[in-house]
Amino acid sequence: MDAFGRQPPRYVPTLTDVVAEGLPIHRPAETGAGAALYTREKAQMLPQALSEATPLQAGVAAPADMPDAAQLHEEVVARLLARVQPMLETQLRNTVAEVVQSHVELLARSLCAAAEDVVRAAVADAVVQEMQQAPR
Repeated sequence: MDAFGRQPPRYVPTLTDVVAEGLPIHRPAETGAGAALYTREKAQMLPQALSEATPLQAGVAAPADMPDAAQLHEEVVARLLARVQPMLETQLRNTVAEVVQSHVELLARSLCAAAEDVVRAAVADAVVQEMQQAPR
């Protein structure tokens, strides 16, 4: 029984069942020989498509000072680094300072606890020695 007090149906179709009965799905085979043929056909068509394609439309001339991809990449990287570097340095400096400060505080607590233990043990030893040497 569900929250509304009625019995749920015995068979509820899944999305796969609904799609299988509905519109047909057209797609190439994903595995096996069908996939190899599909990719081989696409690979054979690519060089032909590239050779037929023109880099620029007719009537549009490429600018003489058009940079190549490597030069454009270098310029973009340089501009991005110029923008990111000041912010990054400040943020890294603040983050490192916070982490170092937290470690120093933790180390100081540990050192104080260790120093207290050493002093307590030294005082206890001194008291024991004094009591042994005291005249009775």
